[in-house]
Amino acid sequence: MDRADGTLRGPGGYERSKRDDVARFERLVEERSSALVGSEWSGTDDAVSKTLQALLACTKADEVSFFSRAEDDGSWKVTHRAARASVRGGEPILASASRMPWAWSRLVDAMEPVAFDALHELPDEADLDRRHLESAGIHAAVCIPVVGGGKSRHAIVVAHAGPLRGPLQRFVPGLRLLGHVIASALERMRQAEALDRSWKTEVDRARRFTASALDALEGCACVVDETGIVVQASEAWRRLGAEPGAPEGVRIGGNFLRALETTGAPHADDGARLARGLKGVLAQQVPAYELEFARALPTGEPRWLLAKARSFTFDGRVYAAIDYRDVTGQRGTTAELEGLRAHHWHSDRVTRTGVLIASLAHELCQPLAAILSNAQAGLRRMGNDRRSGADRRADESEIVAILADIVADDKRAVQVIESLRLMLRRQATARRPVDLRDIVHDVVGLLRSEMVRQGVQLEVPHAAVGCLALVDRAQIQQVLMNIMLNGVEAMQGVPLGQRRLRVGVVRTGHGEAHLSVSDAGTGFTQEQLERCFEAFWTTKLRGTGLGLAICHSIVSSHGGRMWVEPKDGPGTTLVVALPIHLPSDPHASGEENGP
Repeated sequence: MDRADGTLRGPGGYERSKRDDVARFERLVEERSSALVGSEWSGTDDAVSKTLQALLACTKADEVSFFSRAEDDGSWKVTHRAARASVRGGEPILASASRMPWAWSRLVDAMEPVAFDALHELPDEADLDRRHLESAGIHAAVCIPVVGGGKSRHAIVVAHAGPLRGPLQRFVPGLRLLGHVIASALERMRQAEALDRSWKTEVDRARRFTASALDALEGCACVVDETGIVVQASEAWRRLGAEPGAPEGVRIGGNFLRALETTGAPHADDGARLARGLKGVLAQQVPAYELEFARALPTGEPRWLLAKARSFTFDGRVYAAIDYRDVTGQRGTTAELEGLRAHHWHSDRVTRTGVLIASLAHELCQPLAAILSNAQAGLRRMGNDRRSGADRRADESEIVAILADIVADDKRAVQVIESLRLMLRRQATARRPVDLRDIVHDVVGLLRSEMVRQGVQLEVPHAAVGCLALVDRAQIQQVLMNIMLNGVEAMQGVPLGQRRLRVGVVRTGHGEAHLSVSDAGTGFTQEQLERCFEAFWTTKLRGTGLGLAICHSIVSSHGGRMWVEPKDGPGTTLVVALPIHLPSDPHASGEENGP
């Protein structure tokens, strides 16, 4: 029969009780082993603690502890412990070899379990161990070593402060298995923690390296993700964001794109434009975006910044690198160089005036002499009033013709003067559709006398029809005149009968008109060909080295090209290619431009 305290009386009941205890213990080992194996490494500590609490309840023990052995000095320490409230804390059972030399030797050296149901079961050589256990209040215990790599690395201990319901030896197999499972789980956790620390260290190192790299850049730089969140920024970027109202003040983790869209005056317009461009970059609609805008310095003076955004992909996600460069100095230098170029362009035209004077005098003398001759003839006709009526009518017809010639000659003189005036004036002129044949006609007319004086045979073949280009007439005239006079100067050492200059205009099948000038001079060497358009480089003793450089700049500003073409025989051929202008071109209205 059962006793009043709930235990079973008699040998049969006792055996059933032991079997039930073992069965419950085996189920516990199975459940907790499964829980430990399936737990995430971050939850391993909690899973081990729950396992020891379950062991404490199942074995009716007063304390269950898990020990680990240190790799460096071989000492043991409790990593996890479960105890009843009545058990006082204190020194662990496996305190040291000096306190428990016999048990220590069995567990560590022999790698065998230690189990005793009462202190008197301990052998005589364990007397020191017995005294230590008595002082610790331990009546019975089972200690299982967990062996790995040929030595004891862990131990699981179940201790009782009072009498037992059954021998602890029955728990040894299950505790041995559970000890290995716990040790394996803790080792996985240790390796995962080490890997996590290593990963975090590497991430932190990569982040610090990236920050240092961004700080080393000359400009202000930051990186945003596909939603506009700032993931990294340089120190210079953070300093820029410290300025009042600057959208760059967004910290790492903040949304720079939203800050651009919501920024107020005076940055609202620039912020909105940069936001639109950045969205296009992040959506990979465009590979890059640039915007130049002004920010006021504390002194009130404008500081010009060039913002560049470019997308890149990392781990399947799209990011954008944004870089701000201070271009205030560059902008001032560009304006200064542009002013110098315009000044030199004007000075070069004025310098050529000496050459044009002889041409101008010759070109004007002809129409002026014709005007004078026609006027004198008209006066003579009008002074003779003794003629008959028929003769008077004939004289009147002749006078009308004389006056028509005077008008034509006068227009010719005015055209010569107007061409020269356009060449010499400095103001920018409008780009309009101009037939390149007319430009050749104007420049050839101005230089005809100079060609005669230099003994140069000028060849102007019949030009193709339809060579219409949208140009600044005065600038292209200047380019052509510069090239032609360079050709004349290149033929100074050529015998008089061999000095030939050919000026042609052709239309290509690629939507371009080619204006070419060929001379019979000394030509360029290969090295000179590579440098002929460089500023401040010249083959002339007194040249400035800016003539062809300016011509090249003017042609480029018109969307054209300029090069030196190989030529059979001596001399050089320079070609200017300009886009053909079609009447339906939406750019037909003049565009103000000029150096």
